[in-house]
Amino acid sequence: MGNLRLLLLTGLLLASLPASPQARPGEAAPDFSLPSLGDGNLRLSEYRGQVVLLAFWASWCGECMEQLPRLAEQARRAGGGDIQLLAVNIDRASHRAREMAAQFDYPVLFDEEQQVARLYDLRQLPVAILVDAHGRVRHGESRLGRRELDGFLGQLQLLLDESAVTAPLAATVTD
Repeated sequence: MGNLRLLLLTGLLLASLPASPQARPGEAAPDFSLPSLGDGNLRLSEYRGQVVLLAFWASWCGECMEQLPRLAEQARRAGGGDIQLLAVNIDRASHRAREMAAQFDYPVLFDEEQQVARLYDLRQLPVAILVDAHGRVRHGESRLGRRELDGFLGQLQLLLDESAVTAPLAATVTD
């Protein structure tokens, strides 16, 4: 019964993934390492086993500054320790962003050379990308208004539900 539920959840999730200009759902998320505020360099692959929400932003982007707190709150509500929000700032000079980020309670990474922005083919801001526990891009959205945020959070919850189903299966296989 558990395997059938996993297959159904996976099928529903994959069928509902829209094409995204920022990332290719189902493909490995490009790994990267960036300096963070106070924690040295952080690498995306360090979060394997967790769902990762990549939120790309800039200090000059008003929509980004509205979206980040909403994403952080929703991530806290939805997943507790099962999800990690990584806020990737793309300002070329990060001094203003660093001042702003000091008030955030989640990791903030600085992509001053915009290498990660190019890896993920960013075309506009803000952008949010979901990466599953296996390191695959699952969903991407730009400019999350209220309606888009609801859909994005639905995708996040599906991904968290899928991770909760696969974790006990993986533990059983390794026991």
